[in-house]
Amino acid sequence: MGEQKRSSSKVPLRERRRGEERRVISPPVDIFETPEGLFVLIEVPGVPPESISVTVSGPHISVSGEKKLEENEASGRYIRLERHYGKFQKNFEVIGAFNTSLTEVTVKNGVLTMFVPRCEERRGKEIRVNVTIDRSGEGELG
Repeated sequence: MGEQKRSSSKVPLRERRRGEERRVISPPVDIFETPEGLFVLIEVPGVPPESISVTVSGPHISVSGEKKLEENEASGRYIRLERHYGKFQKNFEVIGAFNTSLTEVTVKNGVLTMFVPRCEERRGKEIRVNVTIDRSGEGELG
């Protein structure tokens, strides 16, 4: 577990914090990297997908939205209110060879999943190389 939380100077995605208001919620985020790209998972339970905004500008990605407090139809009052409501925002800067213009976003079961693919030239390809052995002795070093 400690290995997963270790920070590295080669992290391809870093959270940007710039003068965020105190009342803006910062939802939990998981980020993992694969050979194909980056996956960013943000918890957004109870937030309708239509109230979520994802903005991409160069290497910068901003995810924001709002979870509204539902009106109590019985005109009652809350005895306890532990769930978070209000605006949320996460800002990231993608570092490295990733194509943010092809970012894909889905929301399912209260989790926003964002995929940022690697640039094609940085993905790497497996190339099969045929090796033939010259048994004639020609071309030998020596």
